[in-house]
Amino acid sequence: MGINRIRLQDGAMVDPRMQQTYQQNIAANQAQQARNEGIFQAARNRMRGMGSSTAQAQEPGILSQVGTAAKNLATIPGNFLKAFVGDVSNPGGLTEATLTQSQKDYLKQKALEKGGERGSLSYDDYGIKLKPTELITKSFTDPTALSTALTAGGVSYNIPKVGPQTGEPQFTGLTYDWDGALPFIDKGGVMGMASRGVEKVSDLLGPSTAMAAESSAMPQDDYYAQNESAIRSGMMPAQRPTMADVAGAVKTDPRAGIKEAFLSERMSGGPSRDQLFTSVVPDFDRYGTYTGDDQLIKDYAAAGRGTTQSQLVKLPANHPYAISGPGYYEYDGTNFSKTADLNMTPEYEKFIRSNYGLASGGRVGFQAGSTE
Repeated sequence: MGINRIRLQDGAMVDPRMQQTYQQNIAANQAQQARNEGIFQAARNRMRGMGSSTAQAQEPGILSQVGTAAKNLATIPGNFLKAFVGDVSNPGGLTEATLTQSQKDYLKQKALEKGGERGSLSYDDYGIKLKPTELITKSFTDPTALSTALTAGGVSYNIPKVGPQTGEPQFTGLTYDWDGALPFIDKGGVMGMASRGVEKVSDLLGPSTAMAAESSAMPQDDYYAQNESAIRSGMMPAQRPTMADVAGAVKTDPRAGIKEAFLSERMSGGPSRDQLFTSVVPDFDRYGTYTGDDQLIKDYAAAGRGTTQSQLVKLPANHPYAISGPGYYEYDGTNFSKTADLNMTPEYEKFIRSNYGLASGGRVGFQAGSTE
């Protein structure tokens, strides 16, 4: 009797592969292997991103987004703690805001969206309003905007049109302060308080006492020989600064430590390399005290602003460090970054003043002391 063959899954009596060539079977096996790998990869993507494979390809997974948000929000207490302690290398000075890479990218994106060669970003640009309920909401809906606003705050930017940084926004005004709302922070935190305590002790030393304690590490003749060209050109004083000069700085301004630093602050690069800051930048005496008549910088100085690491200056046309033309520049101890043109609009000056915690008024038509 005949033998009944067991039919295959598709009902065929003969395996279809037996009717294909060897090369066709290999190609079919490879295609099936690729389909299987696609299925496995989609499952791995869903597990990693807790979302669909399509969403995973388009944007970071939820876990990654949560991690970035947590890092950004952590900069809020982190910067406050750093400012509370203060800058060890510059007691009494403001600390620089520490930002994550995503916060830096966010600032660049906002500057490019706003456009222009120069401009400024404020809370309005971040979409942040200082209302308790909104601050809580933004912690979940837009943590990058919230954390950037509460750390970097209002900043100025310029977008170079030439040079190695062409098209890349450059920012100024990233010092961390509370515009007078928290004086302890705005005066340098713990290090600022310690520095002011030292200054009070320095006040006990009169010029005669200071001169008696003067160091003789460099004889006067050596000082002149080593700096003869600078002395002849008027770039340096004819005599080496003494302890009496330091004591004089104490009497000139209560921020003695900062004024003492200006006595020896030198340019670290550029056409006037190694020359004293106060001999290169116009309208400053040897202690770094502003002596000019520009109302904006006068108000800036009157508010206690200005250190060897953060100083607003006004550079005229053809000045060797006015690389972006005449205007207001911020000196950070190494470089000069342009903050505003000499003929800035009243609205822009109001923004600049708000960045430094100054009352509006004076330079371009504001009623003195007004906020409108």
